[in-house]
Amino acid sequence: MTTIKNIVDKIQDYQRFYASLECKPISESGFTVYFHESDPHPNSNFAIPCSPEIPEIKESLRSLCKLFESKGRKPRIEFLEEYSPSLSKELPSYNFFEEMRMPIVCCHSNTFQYDVRPPTPITVKETTNQSTLSEIRDILLIQRECFGHSAPLNEESLIAYRESLTISPFLALLDGRPVAIVFLGPTYDKISEVFGLATRPLFRRRGIATSLLTVVFQKAFDSGVDLLFASAGSEYSFRAFVKNGSFPCATLVGYGWRPIAPQFEEGDSYG
Repeated sequence: MTTIKNIVDKIQDYQRFYASLECKPISESGFTVYFHESDPHPNSNFAIPCSPEIPEIKESLRSLCKLFESKGRKPRIEFLEEYSPSLSKELPSYNFFEEMRMPIVCCHSNTFQYDVRPPTPITVKETTNQSTLSEIRDILLIQRECFGHSAPLNEESLIAYRESLTISPFLALLDGRPVAIVFLGPTYDKISEVFGLATRPLFRRRGIATSLLTVVFQKAFDSGVDLLFASAGSEYSFRAFVKNGSFPCATLVGYGWRPIAPQFEEGDSYG
């Protein structure tokens, strides 16, 4: 029988796998660190604990911060709180502060509500390396409208985006008009992540997100995925996932570091 602990461990392992697709993992004092080659933003550069308990936490964090300093990056740690509850309690004592808290929901193939029938029928297209540039543009436009992303939309950029796809974007159309998107991550150990769910404001509250997720969930489970998970940071996304059989299972937290009043011996520094 699969327990919540099993689910948490599997999701934490998946997040290590997914981070390693873009960043070469570096082992450092009980953590695995992922530095993005070109993106200095803290969300693209972070450490994940290797185990629930970090031995000699003070020395480990000192070494970790020095490594971030050497790479010109701001120290950041991301993990599932249920995976390492003790780390959440210890980090504030060493000038790490919580800057992100995101509920995680998951869905098993045997909890999936595949018979959901939202009131608004839609057409769903899976975007691939063979999709038209018009479909790529529609996806990026919805991202821009819903999240403020400002990816270039010239032909060269659209081709580059299409050729670099390692995830599966899904585009929902209503009467031929692009109205919603969601992304399905690569499969690892029969697990995949669903993210980036967005419906254009003018088309919300029609069941479009629920309908889109139903199609994506069914495709994933038909392909051999056993567990899907997603961040549900808004009431909109949480409701849509729950309608498809998802349930709360964990909490993703992110901790940044501020260089004030260090709790180490005098003379210790992180950056």
